[in-house]
Amino acid sequence: MINYGLASYFAGAGLSAILAILFLIGWKGKRQGILLLIASLLNALWCLVLAYEAWMNNIDYQYIFIIETIRNAAWLIFIVWLLNKTQDSAPLSKINNLVIAVLAVSLFYSTIRIIAGKYGIYINYDSKIFLTLSLGQALSGLFLVELLYRNISAARRWAIKFLCFGIGGIFAYDFFLYSHALLYNNLDASIWNARGLINAFVIPFIAVSAARNPDWSLDVFVSRKIVLHSVTLIAVGVYLLLMSIAGYLIRSYGSSWSGILQAVFLFGMLLTLLIVLTSGQIRAYLKVFINKHFFNYRYDYREEWLKLTNTLTGNEEDISLKVRAILAVSAIVESPGGSLWLRDNSNRFYLSRSQSMPFHQPDFFSHEKSLFSYLRSRDWIINIDEYKDNPDAYQNLTLPEWLIDSDCTWLLVPLILRNIPYGIIILARSRVDFNPNWENYDLLKIAGRQVASHLAEEESSMALIENRQFKAFHQLSTYLMHDLKNINSQLSLISQNADRHRQNPEFIDDVLETVKVSSDRIRKLTEQLRKGDFLEKNEIVSITNVIKDLVRELAVYRPIPGININNAVQVAGDYDRFLTVFRNLIRNAQQATPEGGEVVINLDAINGDAVVDIVDTGSGMDPDFIEKKLFKPFETTKGAQGMGIGVYEAREYIRSLGGRIVVESKPGSGTKFRCYLPLVTPSYA
Repeated sequence: MINYGLASYFAGAGLSAILAILFLIGWKGKRQGILLLIASLLNALWCLVLAYEAWMNNIDYQYIFIIETIRNAAWLIFIVWLLNKTQDSAPLSKINNLVIAVLAVSLFYSTIRIIAGKYGIYINYDSKIFLTLSLGQALSGLFLVELLYRNISAARRWAIKFLCFGIGGIFAYDFFLYSHALLYNNLDASIWNARGLINAFVIPFIAVSAARNPDWSLDVFVSRKIVLHSVTLIAVGVYLLLMSIAGYLIRSYGSSWSGILQAVFLFGMLLTLLIVLTSGQIRAYLKVFINKHFFNYRYDYREEWLKLTNTLTGNEEDISLKVRAILAVSAIVESPGGSLWLRDNSNRFYLSRSQSMPFHQPDFFSHEKSLFSYLRSRDWIINIDEYKDNPDAYQNLTLPEWLIDSDCTWLLVPLILRNIPYGIIILARSRVDFNPNWENYDLLKIAGRQVASHLAEEESSMALIENRQFKAFHQLSTYLMHDLKNINSQLSLISQNADRHRQNPEFIDDVLETVKVSSDRIRKLTEQLRKGDFLEKNEIVSITNVIKDLVRELAVYRPIPGININNAVQVAGDYDRFLTVFRNLIRNAQQATPEGGEVVINLDAINGDAVVDIVDTGSGMDPDFIEKKLFKPFETTKGAQGMGIGVYEAREYIRSLGGRIVVESKPGSGTKFRCYLPLVTPSYA
């Protein structure tokens, strides 16, 4: 046989103990907190004593009466404390004295009986006295609870009503129990055993009220997700239980069709349950109900902030940031979607993206000047319903007719960046019917600022990428122009000297060699442009061969460069890039030196480096020019004939190989470019 009393009181003891543990963890030294902690512990102890009595099947009421009186005293003291803290309450001295008298008489009578029994003094037992005193305690509790609820201010009633329901429920059931016992001169076993479950049932009400009053020190975090899932699970369990009962009744009392009707009924109910569980609107209603009735604040701000951040920084490549911005803001107020409007350079708002807005919207926001000025000065959430009812609340603000006339538009959320409106989000009407308050508005404003920063960051990143692409394209075109200019210079020089030297076989040989080299360079450039292959090679290159090829190529210019090879050196790199680098340096030296001067290239190997010296007797450079302008790209002293990237390109490429360039020059004394490159395999000439 199931011991119903044991199970009932054990359930009450368990929930009371859990509540006491929560108060103990969250207690911050406040008196209200310690009073609630003591009352919860005594309630748990009282339930345990009654569970033990039910297990032993031997109820000694005079001992139970003492423990119950102490438990009731704890609850009554807590209520009296709250009454004394209530500003609008009447004088409580007489009420306090009455409650104290009831508790004192109860404890005195019970204590006298126990002490007398210990000394063998027999006192005639009268159960009606115990029942009357217990009934008096219950009436005292009901009276104090009613007085507390009636005298609390309307603003605080929301936070206190569940406490009144909980403690009032305990004393109301006790009143029913003892009045029934007095009427029939007997305690009903079923009503007595149900007290444990009644106490277990009212504990959550007390916990909810404590959560709504932080000064009671119930500061333990309870996840809204856990509450939502728990409530959903309990509701589903109750639904399935009722469904089973209904199915059983159909099968038991139905006709010959009962089996078929039961199967159809169960299938229909399960399908209905599935539809309800997947309904976004019902889920939204449940979330709003839980946040409104079970928590101090409507939102779990840590959870909302994480959800907002995760939505904005999602990895879904097929969902743009603008769509994620709309979804992140709309989720805060259970809105199905909205539209994003961004500000252009003229402070006009244009439609950038729309998500789940079931009506046509214009491309631009009319009256944008009025809205921009209003948002910049106020930074308010605009409730369109409130604007319709009371436009004077939004001074000097004019909204377009299409926005006011639509039944879908609800809230206008500003996206503020550095105190200037970056854009706005117009939210569609929520799935649930509730009036937004300050808490909704504050969270929406914070979310709007976060969204604005993400959108601005994306815009800046896209602008930076475009600038880099244009820069790369500009540099590529500049390098191509530089190479084509050099080729054109060689061909122009041939054309200028053709009339004088066309009969000279050596000139013809130089022309053919120059044309061949120019043709090869143009072909390589064309192939690179066609294939998009501008990757550099990394191979063993003989710098000696590079310099020899360049001396032959540039011999058409004056002065003709000379070459001194002390060591034949090899380095790692791209042969064509070395040709370009040293061609630029040698050509600059020729251009800076008169025809009667000298340009000499020296090759050597020093301390593991290949050293290339390009020495000229030209005009030279001053230190200021070398420091500030020589290696600056797109800076040139040649006017329209120069591009200003030859020396810069040479330095950057040599640096990329781990080398360096040292320049020695004085005005009127010539210049020496010394290029150091890491040596691969030195071989002596």
